[in-house]
Amino acid sequence: MTRLEQLYEEMSNRKLISSKKEFAEKFGFDAGNLARYLNGHLKTTLDGDNYRKFLDAGINVEWLLTGEGEMFLPVFYPERVKMLSEKINADIQKKNDEIAKKERIPILSQKLSCGPGQSWEHEDNIVEYLDVRSLSPVLNSKNVYGFRAIGTSMLGAGIRDGDIVLFNADKDYPPTDGIYVFGLDGDTYCKRLEFDSLANRIKIFSVRVADLEKAELLKTLDSTDEEFAERFKMFGKVFSWIHVANDEGM
Repeated sequence: MTRLEQLYEEMSNRKLISSKKEFAEKFGFDAGNLARYLNGHLKTTLDGDNYRKFLDAGINVEWLLTGEGEMFLPVFYPERVKMLSEKINADIQKKNDEIAKKERIPILSQKLSCGPGQSWEHEDNIVEYLDVRSLSPVLNSKNVYGFRAIGTSMLGAGIRDGDIVLFNADKDYPPTDGIYVFGLDGDTYCKRLEFDSLANRIKIFSVRVADLEKAELLKTLDSTDEEFAERFKMFGKVFSWIHVANDEGM
């Protein structure tokens, strides 16, 4: 039994929560995946918001992470809660600063100073830094993921074999025609999807040439089919991709 599952069972026994849905909402988990988080079949990454919510509920974060100590913090230890909260905030800020540093690209001066003992990479030659996430508002989302394309079925859209496809996994966007990463019958695909909301149909296309009228229709799904939810899983909409050089340097 995972510690997260132990926590759920204990809070349920103490009548602190009434359902798994309430547990998920209380601590900021995806309710749809909570059962797999609890049994350890799906690993979850805790962030600062999760930690703060655990502390606010009197949960011992040290126990949750390491198994050391008691599950619940004593109610007469407000200073301990404050100290842990400050430490977590400091660790989060340090991690964010490290990530931000890695995401910056140095922009060099047009006139580089490369005198004796000085490299062109020296900070004196850097006029500014470009924040990679500033290139697109979508990159500021916490739900940006990458997927490596395999094959040439989307070459007409500009996606080559081996490219890193970036997609936004936010669920609050309307389903509009475009390129998506999705699961179907247990396999993951990157294809063009077209939605017919009136007929409750989703059409899946390969785009081997730039002319969309020549796109190859691979399959049509009926979203009202009782097996649809089990067969089809939307991961996110593609917003960009990175060409990766092959052995020939192309």
